[in-house]
Amino acid sequence: MASIQMSTMAIQTMMATQPIIPATQTFSMVQGAMQATTVYQTAEPLVLVPVEILNRDGNLINELKVAKMADLEVISGTLTNAVLYGSKINIEKDSDMFKVRIQGAANMAGTGPNTISSIILATVENPDPGYDDSEREMELQVSGNDLITSEMLLVSDDVDNVVPINGITNKAKNDPTLKIQLGGKVQITKLNLGGTEHYMDIKVPLAPAKKVEVDIVIIRDMATGNPVIPIVTVLDYWQIAKERYAQVGVEVVVKSVNIKDPPNGMDISDGLKLFESLNSPLTKDAKKFIKAYGHMKGSGKNIHVFYVKKYSVAAFLIQDQRYVIIILVETI
Repeated sequence: MASIQMSTMAIQTMMATQPIIPATQTFSMVQGAMQATTVYQTAEPLVLVPVEILNRDGNLINELKVAKMADLEVISGTLTNAVLYGSKINIEKDSDMFKVRIQGAANMAGTGPNTISSIILATVENPDPGYDDSEREMELQVSGNDLITSEMLLVSDDVDNVVPINGITNKAKNDPTLKIQLGGKVQITKLNLGGTEHYMDIKVPLAPAKKVEVDIVIIRDMATGNPVIPIVTVLDYWQIAKERYAQVGVEVVVKSVNIKDPPNGMDISDGLKLFESLNSPLTKDAKKFIKAYGHMKGSGKNIHVFYVKKYSVAAFLIQDQRYVIIILVETI
């Protein structure tokens, strides 16, 4: 997948030095960057406070990404669960980490040990509501004239989301991981400056770089027989596939799942032969599968997944005790 160039994002909101009530919110594109401006109605003078998203290098970005947690030195030790949960996780080294900066707000932070400045954020509007991650508080630290959070990561599954990051447990204060799906949004709901809460509604979308649609066909072991794998198991596996591909910006959409008999006249009890030799085209039986249950070349719907018990390539039989997955992509 081609790399996606970063550009400047400036999400701005009008904030006051006293608790405020939003009146209007407008969105616009400014030199290719998304800008959201919320105007608040208050008796106090209005103060413009830019809320910015920064990458690992401290540069403004125009999009967020799901982290892979695979960059060098992000996780010390090996990637086994036993070591992972006891290791130091250096998310500041992850290429997909981000921070939130409140520009020019250091003088609004207040003073004293009991004065805390922070933001409240969550993930919302995910395609599957179960991926919405509840609100958590991230403290803001003074950095020059600005206030800035520590490093955060967007993750695609529960495994990465519940891992304690350097002693901070899931959903605790300063928990740096947020679960999300492609198509979901990161929402900032509150800005606490010097102990005073300001309500806001900034939503940053997590857009996919590419969308892939898949049609699935589960073949029965014989005509009117049993499917080689339950539909619920197939859907569970493809949910995991969605989580993995989200880490490279690819949205996987399962368009259909159907259970079918073998095509008329076909006996695949001894396996479906795909190729007569390693360099030969698809066999007649393989083409018959596509013609019966797939889409022909040029249809625009080019990815079909078939589940069968076993298949062969040339003289090699490939078999699983439960099923075999075959992906055919615009081959005839």
